[in-house]
Amino acid sequence: MADIIEASVLTTNIVNFVSLCERLIRINLIDFLNSHYFNIVHRYILKYMGMLDITVGDRQLAYWILSRNKEETYMACKAALDIINEIYEDNKNLSIDEHFEVCISITTGKVIKAQKTIMGDYVNFGARLASAGKEYGVKILIDENTYSVAKNHVLCRGIDTIFVKGGGLKELYELIDYQ
Repeated sequence: MADIIEASVLTTNIVNFVSLCERLIRINLIDFLNSHYFNIVHRYILKYMGMLDITVGDRQLAYWILSRNKEETYMACKAALDIINEIYEDNKNLSIDEHFEVCISITTGKVIKAQKTIMGDYVNFGARLASAGKEYGVKILIDENTYSVAKNHVLCRGIDTIFVKGGGLKELYELIDYQ
């Protein structure tokens, strides 16, 4: 049975993933990703009580079901910032060929929760935002709903207003830090 819930959805993507794969042809790519990407992302999703949803290639999806006070949105923001910071620190110990960057998005809104996965417009929008981070030159993009809920606890910068098919105009923000 499927339910409609309100959630904050976090999506991660490795920037230039194909190029990274080509550079890492000499080592075991799966072991590398497990050690330097998946384990880091999973650690912070779980630390901040998120739910891991799916991994497809380099894309990872997690979500937080929102309570009445919506503090889970702030937890998603903390997880995203900690993921970026740890990957930055981890890169210092890697060879130049192994360096990589991650873009993360957080969207907040109604999604469909069916068994062990979520789907819907905010999931799809999040996937597009995670990919768009590279175009904007930012590590973490959040939508206006996420900003509206977390703005008293995070430092953000307005990035753009875009038109989303079926969703109208949406404001985008760069998530810079948490308090």
